[in-house]
This record gives sequence, structure tokens and C-alpha cells, in this order.
Amino acid sequence: MRAPMLALIELLPAGADKSWFSAEWARLEARRPEELRRQREDYLDKARLCDEVLARLPIRHDRAELETHRASCLVHADSLGRELRQFKARRYIELLILAKRVGVSLGYTAEPVPHGPGIDYLQAATAVLGESISPHTACRLLKLYRKQQPGEAAGHIIGKLRADSFMVDESGRIVER
Repeated sequence: MRAPMLALIELLPAGADKSWFSAEWARLEARRPEELRRQREDYLDKARLCDEVLARLPIRHDRAELETHRASCLVHADSLGRELRQFKARRYIELLILAKRVGVSLGYTAEPVPHGPGIDYLQAATAVLGESISPHTACRLLKLYRKQQPGEAAGHIIGKLRADSFMVDESGRIVER
């Protein structure tokens, strides 16, 4: 196991189901923005191909099925584009939901410098993902997370939390919509 992952496992409370945590972590880590970008480009390529075929078809030819397929591809590409824009915020929310489900304390103190187990967990978790998060950003995220009061959902890590109520601005900060 990588050193950052060991540090993250050490933050789990005694009695936590580490095998479940590891399985959920692997699922969460497998979702990468590169895969979403690739899928989005595939749908846009299919829509462009439909455009080319439609341009070559005689006007009297039945075009409805091809136009429907083109529209469907554009809808899928648009959906993936929205998901890409929210990827980082959703990942942070998923990390917090995962921590809550396994029993990690998400407490923190905001003044004078943000610190606490919730901030330590977010910093360790993002380090495993190859990212970093400042204590101030982690504190802001924990505040927004507490406001949402996510519901517990068996088997679905997002639960009832509205992750689309958060967004990441141009500077990488998490803000509420």
C-alpha cells in the first residue's frame, strides 16, 4: 500500500470496516476526469458523424432516426460536460460522505488556523488522490457539507446530498451556488 493510503487508513476509527472502506475508495479513485473527457469526446464525434451523414443524404430520405441519434449524443455530451465541471466538488463531497459512513470525525476548528480531524482527513484523502487541499478550503468545504445535511443511502455514496449545489471556481476554491 502506498504511504499516503496508509496515513489515511490510520485516520479511520477503531472498529471501522477497513475492507469496505478500501473497496469504496477504489471505486471512487477509479473515476477520473480523463475518462469523462474521453466519453464526452466520443459522443461529440458521433454527433459530428451524424451531421456528415445527414449532409450527404438526399432531402427526401428518412432522416428522423439519425437526427434522434444525433440529438441523443449531444445530450449525453452536454451531461458529461456538466459532470466534468463539477468533478472536483463532487469528489470532495464523496470523500466526506465516505468518511462519515465509516465513522471518521469531521470536526474542525476554524480559528485562528483551521485544524481538526475533518481537515486532517481531507488533506490525507486528497494526498492519496495526488491532489492537495489547503486547511482553509477544507474548512469551507466542511461548513458547506454540514449545511447540506446529507441523507444516508445504502450502497450509493452520494446519498441525498445535492453535490450540484457546490462548484469549484476558477481559482480552485469550492463555493456554494
